[in-house]
Amino acid sequence: MYILLSIFACIFDAFLLYIYTKEMLQNRKNNVSATLVFFCLALVESTINITSIFFSGNTSIYKQLTTLSVSFITTFFITCLYNANFAHRLFVSVSYVVYTIVGESLFALLLSHTTPMVFTYHSLLLDSIISIGMEVFVFIFVLLTSLFWNRNREKYSLKYKCLLFITPIITILIKLFIPERAYRNKEFYFFFTFLLICLILINMINYCLLDNVLQLASMKIKFAQEQNQNQLQQERYTQLSSAYKQTRSIVHDVKEHYFFIDSCIQKEQYIAATDYMKKLVRTLENSYTRVNTGNLVIDTLVSHYMNLAEKHNIRFDFILDVDNTCIPTEEYDLCIILGNLLDNCLQACKQMPEHQERFITIQILTYHKRFLIHTINPIVSSKKLHENKLWDLYHGYGLNNVKKITEEKYKGTFAIRITKHYEVVNTIPYFS
Repeated sequence: MYILLSIFACIFDAFLLYIYTKEMLQNRKNNVSATLVFFCLALVESTINITSIFFSGNTSIYKQLTTLSVSFITTFFITCLYNANFAHRLFVSVSYVVYTIVGESLFALLLSHTTPMVFTYHSLLLDSIISIGMEVFVFIFVLLTSLFWNRNREKYSLKYKCLLFITPIITILIKLFIPERAYRNKEFYFFFTFLLICLILINMINYCLLDNVLQLASMKIKFAQEQNQNQLQQERYTQLSSAYKQTRSIVHDVKEHYFFIDSCIQKEQYIAATDYMKKLVRTLENSYTRVNTGNLVIDTLVSHYMNLAEKHNIRFDFILDVDNTCIPTEEYDLCIILGNLLDNCLQACKQMPEHQERFITIQILTYHKRFLIHTINPIVSSKKLHENKLWDLYHGYGLNNVKKITEEKYKGTFAIRITKHYEVVNTIPYFS
Protein backbone atom coordinates (compact mmCIF):
# COMPACT_ATOMS: atom_id res chain seq x y z
CA MET A 1 0.00 0.00 0.00
CA TYR A 2 2.93 2.32 0.63
CA ILE A 3 4.07 1.82 -2.95
CA LEU A 4 0.58 2.42 -4.42
CA LEU A 5 0.11 5.56 -2.36
CA SER A 6 3.57 6.80 -3.35
CA ILE A 7 2.82 6.25 -7.04
CA PHE A 8 -0.34 8.34 -6.85
CA ALA A 9 1.48 10.98 -4.84
CA CYS A 10 4.06 11.19 -7.64
CA ILE A 11 1.33 11.45 -10.27
CA PHE A 12 -0.34 14.24 -8.31
CA ASP A 13 2.97 16.08 -7.89
CA ALA A 14 3.68 15.84 -11.64
CA PHE A 15 0.15 17.08 -12.32
CA LEU A 16 0.68 20.11 -10.06
CA LEU A 17 4.00 20.96 -11.67
CA TYR A 18 2.43 20.66 -15.12
CA ILE A 19 -0.56 22.93 -14.45
CA TYR A 20 1.60 25.50 -12.63
CA THR A 21 4.11 25.84 -15.47
CA LYS A 22 1.30 25.80 -18.05
CA GLU A 23 -0.67 28.52 -16.27
CA MET A 24 2.34 30.71 -15.54
CA LEU A 25 4.30 30.32 -18.79
CA GLN A 26 1.38 29.68 -21.19
CA ASN A 27 3.22 29.10 -24.49
CA ARG A 28 5.08 25.83 -24.97
CA LYS A 29 7.95 25.83 -27.47
CA ASN A 30 6.95 24.83 -31.00
CA ASN A 31 9.27 21.83 -31.12
CA VAL A 32 8.09 20.50 -27.74
CA SER A 33 5.29 17.93 -27.96
CA ALA A 34 2.90 16.95 -25.17
CA THR A 35 4.56 13.51 -25.11
CA LEU A 36 7.95 15.11 -24.44
CA VAL A 37 6.47 17.19 -21.61
CA PHE A 38 5.00 14.09 -19.93
CA PHE A 39 8.26 12.21 -20.37
CA CYS A 40 10.18 15.08 -18.74
CA LEU A 41 7.68 15.17 -15.87
CA ALA A 42 8.16 11.43 -15.33
CA LEU A 43 11.93 11.95 -15.36
CA VAL A 44 11.62 14.78 -12.83
CA GLU A 45 9.47 12.70 -10.47
CA SER A 46 11.86 9.76 -10.75
CA THR A 47 14.79 12.02 -9.83
CA ILE A 48 12.95 13.48 -6.84
CA ASN A 49 11.90 10.03 -5.58
CA ILE A 50 15.39 8.57 -5.96
CA THR A 51 16.69 11.49 -3.91
CA SER A 52 14.01 10.92 -1.23
CA ILE A 53 14.78 7.18 -1.03
CA PHE A 54 18.50 7.85 -0.81
CA PHE A 55 17.98 10.20 2.16
CA SER A 56 15.24 8.10 3.80
CA GLY A 57 15.50 8.35 7.58
CA ASN A 58 18.01 11.21 7.34
CA THR A 59 16.86 14.44 9.01
CA SER A 60 20.05 16.47 8.62
CA ILE A 61 20.23 19.95 7.10
CA TYR A 62 22.23 18.42 4.25
CA LYS A 63 19.21 16.31 3.23
CA GLN A 64 16.93 19.37 3.28
CA LEU A 65 19.32 21.47 1.19
CA THR A 66 19.85 18.65 -1.32
CA THR A 67 16.11 18.00 -1.63
CA LEU A 68 15.38 21.69 -2.18
CA SER A 69 18.17 21.97 -4.75
CA VAL A 70 16.91 18.97 -6.68
CA SER A 71 13.35 20.34 -6.56
CA PHE A 72 14.51 23.73 -7.88
CA ILE A 73 16.67 22.25 -10.67
CA THR A 74 13.96 19.87 -11.85
CA THR A 75 11.31 22.61 -11.82
CA PHE A 76 13.60 24.93 -13.78
CA PHE A 77 14.21 22.07 -16.22
CA ILE A 78 10.44 21.87 -16.91
CA THR A 79 10.22 25.65 -17.43
CA CYS A 80 12.79 25.35 -20.22
CA LEU A 81 10.12 23.60 -22.29
CA TYR A 82 8.20 26.90 -22.54
CA ASN A 83 8.84 30.22 -24.26
CA ALA A 84 9.88 32.54 -21.44
CA ASN A 85 12.79 34.71 -20.37
CA PHE A 86 15.22 33.71 -17.64
CA ALA A 87 13.66 35.95 -14.98
CA HIS A 88 10.21 34.50 -15.58
CA ARG A 89 11.52 30.93 -15.39
CA LEU A 90 13.44 31.74 -12.23
CA PHE A 91 10.34 33.21 -10.60
CA VAL A 92 8.24 30.13 -11.44
CA SER A 93 10.93 27.73 -10.16
CA VAL A 94 11.59 29.59 -6.91
CA SER A 95 7.89 30.17 -6.18
CA TYR A 96 7.07 26.50 -6.70
CA VAL A 97 9.83 25.42 -4.28
CA VAL A 98 8.60 27.99 -1.75
CA TYR A 99 5.07 26.62 -2.08
CA THR A 100 6.29 23.10 -1.31
CA ILE A 101 8.18 24.30 1.80
CA VAL A 102 5.22 26.32 3.08
CA GLY A 103 2.75 23.56 2.21
CA GLU A 104 4.74 20.88 4.01
CA SER A 105 5.28 23.06 7.09
CA LEU A 106 1.66 24.17 7.23
CA PHE A 107 0.23 20.66 6.89
CA ALA A 108 2.67 19.22 9.46
CA LEU A 109 1.71 22.00 11.87
CA LEU A 110 -2.01 21.33 11.47
CA LEU A 111 -1.51 17.57 11.70
CA SER A 112 0.45 17.97 14.94
CA HIS A 113 -2.60 19.64 16.49
CA THR A 114 -5.25 17.22 15.21
CA THR A 115 -3.54 13.79 15.29
CA PRO A 116 -0.09 14.22 16.88
CA MET A 117 0.34 10.45 17.40
CA VAL A 118 0.80 9.97 13.64
CA PHE A 119 4.37 11.27 13.98
CA THR A 120 5.32 8.14 15.96
CA TYR A 121 4.54 5.76 13.07
CA HIS A 122 6.75 4.27 10.38
CA SER A 123 8.62 6.93 8.44
CA LEU A 124 7.36 5.75 5.04
CA LEU A 125 3.75 6.11 6.17
CA LEU A 126 4.47 9.51 7.69
CA ASP A 127 6.28 10.65 4.54
CA SER A 128 3.32 9.58 2.36
CA ILE A 129 0.79 11.36 4.59
CA ILE A 130 2.78 14.61 4.78
CA SER A 131 3.69 14.43 1.09
CA ILE A 132 0.05 14.23 -0.03
CA GLY A 133 -1.03 16.88 2.48
CA MET A 134 1.76 19.17 1.25
CA GLU A 135 0.72 18.59 -2.37
CA VAL A 136 -2.88 19.55 -1.63
CA PHE A 137 -1.70 22.81 -0.06
CA VAL A 138 0.56 23.39 -3.08
CA PHE A 139 -2.50 22.79 -5.25
CA ILE A 140 -4.33 25.59 -3.43
CA PHE A 141 -1.33 27.93 -3.82
CA VAL A 142 -1.10 27.06 -7.53
CA LEU A 143 -4.80 27.83 -8.03
CA LEU A 144 -4.53 31.15 -6.18
CA THR A 145 -1.46 32.18 -8.17
CA SER A 146 -3.03 31.24 -11.50
CA LEU A 147 -6.17 33.24 -10.68
CA PHE A 148 -4.13 36.36 -9.96
CA TRP A 149 -1.59 35.79 -12.73
CA ASN A 150 -3.91 34.75 -15.54
CA ARG A 151 -6.28 37.66 -16.23
CA ASN A 152 -8.59 35.50 -18.32
CA ARG A 153 -9.64 33.62 -15.18
CA GLU A 154 -10.45 36.85 -13.33
CA LYS A 155 -13.47 37.40 -15.58
CA TYR A 156 -15.27 34.29 -14.38
CA SER A 157 -17.76 33.99 -11.59
CA LEU A 158 -17.23 33.37 -7.90
CA LYS A 159 -19.05 30.05 -8.32
CA TYR A 160 -16.35 28.83 -10.72
CA LYS A 161 -13.58 29.88 -8.33
CA CYS A 162 -15.28 28.17 -5.38
CA LEU A 163 -15.62 24.93 -7.34
CA LEU A 164 -11.88 24.98 -7.98
CA PHE A 165 -11.05 25.18 -4.28
CA ILE A 166 -13.72 22.96 -2.78
CA THR A 167 -12.05 19.59 -3.49
CA PRO A 168 -8.57 20.45 -2.09
CA ILE A 169 -10.12 21.99 1.03
CA ILE A 170 -12.30 18.93 1.63
CA THR A 171 -9.24 16.69 1.10
CA ILE A 172 -7.26 18.55 3.76
CA LEU A 173 -10.13 18.42 6.25
CA ILE A 174 -10.57 14.66 5.74
CA LYS A 175 -6.84 14.02 6.21
CA LEU A 176 -6.62 16.19 9.33
CA PHE A 177 -9.62 14.71 11.14
CA ILE A 178 -9.14 10.99 10.49
CA PRO A 179 -9.02 9.41 13.97
CA GLU A 180 -5.65 8.23 15.25
CA ARG A 181 -6.80 4.58 15.66
CA ALA A 182 -7.26 4.39 11.86
CA TYR A 183 -3.49 4.35 11.49
CA ARG A 184 -3.19 1.27 13.80
CA ASN A 185 -6.06 -0.73 12.31
CA LYS A 186 -4.85 -2.51 9.15
CA GLU A 187 -8.34 -2.94 7.67
CA PHE A 188 -9.21 0.68 8.27
CA TYR A 189 -5.79 1.73 6.99
CA PHE A 190 -6.52 -0.05 3.71
CA PHE A 191 -9.75 1.95 3.44
CA PHE A 192 -7.92 5.12 4.44
CA THR A 193 -5.29 4.58 1.71
CA PHE A 194 -7.98 3.91 -0.88
CA LEU A 195 -9.78 7.07 0.25
CA LEU A 196 -6.62 9.16 -0.21
CA ILE A 197 -6.11 7.77 -3.71
CA CYS A 198 -9.73 8.60 -4.60
CA LEU A 199 -9.33 12.13 -3.24
CA ILE A 200 -6.20 12.64 -5.35
CA LEU A 201 -8.08 11.48 -8.44
CA ILE A 202 -11.10 13.66 -7.61
CA ASN A 203 -8.87 16.74 -7.27
CA MET A 204 -7.26 16.14 -10.66
CA ILE A 205 -10.52 15.24 -12.44
CA ASN A 206 -12.37 18.20 -10.94
CA TYR A 207 -9.66 20.60 -12.13
CA CYS A 208 -9.58 19.10 -15.63
CA LEU A 209 -13.36 19.25 -16.00
CA LEU A 210 -13.57 22.85 -14.79
CA ASP A 211 -10.62 23.83 -16.99
CA ASN A 212 -12.39 22.35 -20.02
CA VAL A 213 -15.53 24.29 -19.10
CA LEU A 214 -13.42 27.44 -18.84
CA GLN A 215 -11.82 26.84 -22.23
CA LEU A 216 -15.23 26.25 -23.80
CA ALA A 217 -16.54 29.48 -22.27
CA SER A 218 -13.43 31.33 -23.51
CA MET A 219 -13.98 29.99 -27.02
CA LYS A 220 -17.61 31.17 -26.95
CA ILE A 221 -16.53 34.63 -25.82
CA LYS A 222 -13.82 34.78 -28.46
CA PHE A 223 -16.31 33.70 -31.12
CA ALA A 224 -18.75 36.40 -29.98
CA GLN A 225 -15.95 38.98 -30.03
CA GLU A 226 -14.90 37.97 -33.54
CA GLN A 227 -18.51 38.18 -34.72
CA ASN A 228 -18.75 41.66 -33.24
CA GLN A 229 -15.51 42.69 -34.94
CA ASN A 230 -16.71 41.31 -38.28
CA GLN A 231 -19.96 43.21 -37.93
CA LEU A 232 -18.07 46.42 -37.15
CA GLN A 233 -15.84 45.86 -40.18
CA GLN A 234 -18.88 45.37 -42.42
CA GLU A 235 -20.38 48.60 -41.10
CA ARG A 236 -17.16 50.48 -41.76
CA TYR A 237 -16.88 49.18 -45.30
CA THR A 238 -20.50 50.18 -45.84
CA GLN A 239 -19.56 53.65 -44.59
CA LEU A 240 -16.59 53.79 -46.97
CA SER A 241 -18.76 52.70 -49.87
CA SER A 242 -21.47 55.23 -49.01
CA ALA A 243 -18.91 57.99 -48.63
CA TYR A 244 -17.41 57.19 -52.01
CA LYS A 245 -20.83 57.17 -53.68
CA GLN A 246 -21.85 60.40 -51.98
CA THR A 247 -18.60 62.08 -53.01
CA ARG A 248 -19.15 61.06 -56.61
CA SER A 249 -22.77 62.23 -56.41
CA ILE A 250 -21.74 65.63 -55.00
CA VAL A 251 -19.08 66.09 -57.66
CA HIS A 252 -21.57 65.11 -60.35
CA ASP A 253 -24.15 67.62 -59.06
CA VAL A 254 -21.76 70.55 -58.62
CA LYS A 255 -22.49 71.88 -62.13
CA GLU A 256 -26.26 71.84 -61.51
CA HIS A 257 -25.81 73.61 -58.15
CA TYR A 258 -23.63 76.22 -59.80
CA PHE A 259 -26.15 76.93 -62.59
CA PHE A 260 -29.01 77.35 -60.09
CA ILE A 261 -27.05 79.70 -57.79
CA ASP A 262 -25.77 81.69 -60.80
CA SER A 263 -29.34 82.02 -62.07
CA CYS A 264 -30.55 83.32 -58.69
CA ILE A 265 -27.76 85.90 -58.58
CA GLN A 266 -28.46 87.13 -62.10
CA LYS A 267 -32.16 87.48 -61.22
CA GLU A 268 -31.12 89.24 -58.00
CA GLN A 269 -32.89 86.57 -55.94
CA TYR A 270 -30.27 86.73 -53.21
CA ILE A 271 -32.43 85.29 -50.43
CA ALA A 272 -33.25 82.23 -52.52
CA ALA A 273 -29.54 81.81 -53.38
CA THR A 274 -28.57 82.15 -49.70
CA ASP A 275 -31.21 79.62 -48.57
CA TYR A 276 -30.10 77.20 -51.25
CA MET A 277 -26.45 77.56 -50.29
CA LYS A 278 -27.29 76.93 -46.59
CA LYS A 279 -29.22 73.83 -47.56
CA LEU A 280 -26.30 72.69 -49.71
CA VAL A 281 -23.83 73.24 -46.83
CA ARG A 282 -26.05 71.20 -44.48
CA THR A 283 -26.14 68.41 -47.04
CA LEU A 284 -22.35 68.44 -47.28
CA GLU A 285 -21.97 68.49 -43.48
CA ASN A 286 -24.33 65.54 -43.09
CA SER A 287 -22.34 63.50 -45.57
CA TYR A 288 -19.57 61.17 -44.33
CA THR A 289 -16.83 63.42 -45.65
CA ARG A 290 -16.89 66.33 -43.23
CA VAL A 291 -13.08 66.27 -43.17
CA ASN A 292 -10.85 66.09 -46.17
CA THR A 293 -7.32 64.77 -45.84
CA GLY A 294 -7.44 62.99 -49.18
CA ASN A 295 -7.44 59.58 -47.47
CA LEU A 296 -10.84 57.91 -47.87
CA VAL A 297 -10.55 55.75 -44.73
CA ILE A 298 -9.51 58.64 -42.45
CA ASP A 299 -12.05 61.08 -43.92
CA THR A 300 -14.92 58.59 -43.73
CA LEU A 301 -14.32 57.18 -40.24
CA VAL A 302 -13.47 60.50 -38.59
CA SER A 303 -16.53 62.11 -40.19
CA HIS A 304 -18.76 59.20 -39.22
CA TYR A 305 -17.70 59.20 -35.56
CA MET A 306 -17.94 62.98 -35.47
CA ASN A 307 -21.59 62.66 -36.49
CA LEU A 308 -22.18 59.94 -33.89
CA ALA A 309 -20.49 62.04 -31.19
CA GLU A 310 -22.71 65.05 -31.98
CA LYS A 311 -25.77 62.79 -31.92
CA HIS A 312 -24.93 61.74 -28.34
CA ASN A 313 -23.86 65.25 -27.22
CA ILE A 314 -20.18 64.30 -27.04
CA ARG A 315 -17.54 66.90 -27.89
CA PHE A 316 -15.34 65.78 -30.78
CA ASP A 317 -11.97 67.47 -31.38
CA PHE A 318 -9.52 66.46 -34.04
CA ILE A 319 -6.12 67.42 -35.43
CA LEU A 320 -5.30 65.97 -38.83
CA ASP A 321 -1.97 66.66 -40.47
CA VAL A 322 -1.43 63.81 -42.88
CA ASP A 323 0.80 63.26 -45.87
CA ASN A 324 -0.93 60.42 -47.70
CA THR A 325 2.35 59.24 -49.21
CA CYS A 326 3.65 58.57 -45.68
CA ILE A 327 0.83 56.32 -44.48
CA PRO A 328 2.47 52.87 -44.26
CA THR A 329 -0.64 50.79 -43.56
CA GLU A 330 -2.94 49.06 -46.01
CA GLU A 331 -6.45 50.51 -46.17
CA TYR A 332 -7.92 47.33 -44.64
CA ASP A 333 -5.56 47.52 -41.63
CA LEU A 334 -6.05 51.27 -41.25
CA CYS A 335 -9.80 50.68 -41.15
CA ILE A 336 -9.36 48.19 -38.28
CA ILE A 337 -6.93 50.41 -36.35
CA LEU A 338 -8.76 53.72 -36.68
CA GLY A 339 -12.24 52.19 -36.41
CA ASN A 340 -11.45 50.32 -33.20
CA LEU A 341 -9.73 53.30 -31.57
CA LEU A 342 -12.63 55.64 -32.33
CA ASP A 343 -15.23 53.05 -31.35
CA ASN A 344 -13.43 52.51 -28.05
CA CYS A 345 -13.59 56.25 -27.33
CA LEU A 346 -17.26 56.51 -28.29
CA GLN A 347 -18.34 53.51 -26.20
CA ALA A 348 -16.43 54.85 -23.17
CA CYS A 349 -18.15 58.23 -23.45
CA LYS A 350 -21.57 56.60 -23.83
CA GLN A 351 -21.06 54.86 -20.48
CA MET A 352 -20.80 58.23 -18.74
CA PRO A 353 -23.79 60.32 -17.59
CA GLU A 354 -24.49 63.36 -19.76
CA HIS A 355 -23.83 65.88 -16.97
CA GLN A 356 -20.16 64.83 -16.88
CA GLU A 357 -17.58 66.04 -19.39
CA ARG A 358 -17.73 63.71 -22.37
CA PHE A 359 -15.27 64.24 -25.18
CA ILE A 360 -13.22 62.51 -27.85
CA THR A 361 -9.91 63.92 -29.04
CA ILE A 362 -8.01 62.37 -31.91
CA GLN A 363 -4.73 63.34 -33.55
CA ILE A 364 -3.60 61.74 -36.80
CA LEU A 365 -0.17 62.94 -37.88
CA THR A 366 2.67 61.98 -40.18
CA TYR A 367 6.05 63.31 -39.04
CA HIS A 368 9.69 62.20 -38.92
CA LYS A 369 8.83 59.03 -40.87
CA ARG A 370 6.17 58.14 -38.31
CA PHE A 371 2.43 57.66 -38.69
CA LEU A 372 0.77 58.48 -35.38
CA ILE A 373 -2.80 58.05 -34.15
CA HIS A 374 -3.43 59.46 -30.67
CA THR A 375 -6.86 59.19 -29.02
CA ILE A 376 -8.02 60.65 -25.70
CA ASN A 377 -11.28 60.09 -23.85
CA PRO A 378 -12.47 60.36 -20.22
CA ILE A 379 -11.89 57.55 -17.74
CA VAL A 380 -15.03 55.56 -16.98
CA SER A 381 -15.52 54.27 -13.45
CA SER A 382 -14.84 50.54 -13.05
CA LYS A 383 -18.21 50.09 -11.31
CA LYS A 384 -20.04 51.52 -14.31
CA LEU A 385 -18.13 49.26 -16.71
CA HIS A 386 -18.77 46.19 -14.56
CA GLU A 387 -22.51 46.82 -14.75
CA ASN A 388 -22.39 46.80 -18.55
CA LYS A 389 -22.01 43.16 -19.63
CA LEU A 390 -21.54 43.98 -23.33
CA TRP A 391 -18.70 46.35 -22.50
CA ASP A 392 -17.07 43.69 -20.33
CA LEU A 393 -17.41 41.21 -23.22
CA TYR A 394 -16.09 43.30 -26.10
CA HIS A 395 -13.90 46.02 -24.59
CA GLY A 396 -10.25 45.32 -25.06
CA TYR A 397 -10.67 42.79 -27.87
CA GLY A 398 -10.65 45.54 -30.52
CA LEU A 399 -7.63 47.17 -28.88
CA ASN A 400 -5.87 43.80 -28.88
CA ASN A 401 -6.45 43.63 -32.64
CA VAL A 402 -4.96 47.11 -33.01
CA LYS A 403 -1.94 46.16 -30.88
CA LYS A 404 -1.41 42.94 -32.84
CA ILE A 405 -1.55 44.62 -36.26
CA THR A 406 0.63 47.54 -35.15
CA GLU A 407 3.37 45.57 -33.41
CA GLU A 408 3.48 42.31 -35.36
CA LYS A 409 2.73 43.40 -38.91
CA TYR A 410 4.14 46.94 -39.02
CA LYS A 411 6.73 46.75 -36.20
CA GLY A 412 5.23 49.82 -34.56
CA THR A 413 4.40 50.68 -30.95
CA PHE A 414 1.09 50.58 -29.11
CA ALA A 415 0.80 52.23 -25.69
CA ILE A 416 -2.00 52.99 -23.25
CA ARG A 417 -1.56 55.87 -20.79
CA ILE A 418 -3.99 56.45 -17.93
CA THR A 419 -3.54 59.79 -16.20
CA LYS A 420 -6.44 62.23 -15.89
CA HIS A 421 -7.76 60.71 -19.11
CA TYR A 422 -7.54 57.44 -21.03
CA GLU A 423 -5.04 57.78 -23.89
CA VAL A 424 -3.99 55.40 -26.63
CA VAL A 425 -0.89 56.20 -28.68
CA ASN A 426 -0.38 54.15 -31.82
CA THR A 427 2.81 54.79 -33.82
CA ILE A 428 3.89 53.03 -37.02
CA PRO A 429 7.23 53.73 -38.73
CA TYR A 430 7.28 54.69 -42.40
CA PHE A 431 10.06 53.29 -44.59
CA SER A 432 10.36 55.07 -47.92
